[in-house]
Parts: sequence; structure tokens; C-alpha cells
Amino acid sequence: MSWKGIAANVLERAGVREQDGLAARVPYRLPGGAEHAAKIFGSGRRWWERPGVDLILFGLETLPRNPEFAAHCGILLCEGESDALASREAFAVSEQPDVVAWYAIALPGSGTWRRSWRSHLLPFPLVYLLGDGDRAGRAMNARIKRDVPWARPVWLPEGEDVRSILQGYGPRALDGLLDAADADARLAAAFVLAHDLTTFEALLRGEEVQR
Repeated sequence: MSWKGIAANVLERAGVREQDGLAARVPYRLPGGAEHAAKIFGSGRRWWERPGVDLILFGLETLPRNPEFAAHCGILLCEGESDALASREAFAVSEQPDVVAWYAIALPGSGTWRRSWRSHLLPFPLVYLLGDGDRAGRAMNARIKRDVPWARPVWLPEGEDVRSILQGYGPRALDGLLDAADADARLAAAFVLAHDLTTFEALLRGEEVQR
């Protein structure tokens, strides 16, 4: 199957399949793997296969269940399903020696965040928020950041989303934006933790310091 330019093997692993020859069926699964709901994409529209379904995050079934392993992994929390799938394709192999594996999940839409979903992110010390490069995406990042204070918002260029960047500029195209999010996180931590200029500068360099 071909959908939104995403590799067929990535779609297959996610259970995305063609429906009625015109639409794509994208399943949402619970952490154990059981299907909870499905979203249909076709003719420029999208809708839930079963109306009134309780919303969950897309990709929960992919997350590791072992918290000790999760502590060495990174999460990419995207705005939509195709962004998460494009991220899985690009981040299939970790390029960072301190990150064992990357997991890409998504909100069902920019305004759907639920505070209860925070529990899914708790085992992961490294969480990037990847709302689209528009007002709704920026609001999404800010909303999640309030509930997940250790998360790192990634500010995409105006008019872009994760999939458009990765497919348009290559699998490493997000690296600079993730680096900027890391720098912002170090700056925020330095303001909170530093007790003198030397400590502040050390924290900006990402060094460990004695409190």
C-alpha cells in the first residue's frame, strides 16, 4: 500500500491498510496491542470508523513496557498519525549513542491533548513535542508542556509539519530543530539550578554539576 509517501513496511507494521480502494484505514491500538478504534482517510477527509470513540494516543502499542529500558529511549510526540509514521521511518536507527531507541506516537489532532495521557510519557526522560508549524501546533506544544514539564518543545518552521520536513529535506532534517530544543532545555535548567555564573555556564554546556 502507498499512503502519504510513507514506506510500505512502516505502514504494514502499523496496520495501515487500504479500504474500498480509495481510503486508508489507520488503527489506534491499546498498549497491549488490541485495536481500540480506527480513523479513515479518504477524498480529502478523515473520520472515525466508529463515531463517538474515546480518544487515545496513536502508537501506544509500540511503546516499551519495561520502565528501565524506557529510561534510555526517546519519544517523538507528533501532531498527527502520518507525522508519527514518517518519524518511525526516519528514526528507525538511533544516531545518538545515549538513546537506545526512538518511539514516535501522535495526538489524534492538535487540540486533543488529555492530561491523563501524561502517564504514558512518565517512563521517558527524553520527550520531544512536535506540533505543526502553525498556531494550532504551537498551542499544542505549550499545552502539553504545562502537563509534561520535562518535555522539549520543537518549533517547526511556519507552514511545515514533521512529515513535510522529513520527506522534503531528508531523514536528518529534524536534527537541527531537536538540537535547538535541547539548547532551550539546558538554558531553562540553568536558570533554575545555577547558583553562580560558573555553574550556569557548565549547565549550558550540558555538564553535570554538584549542587
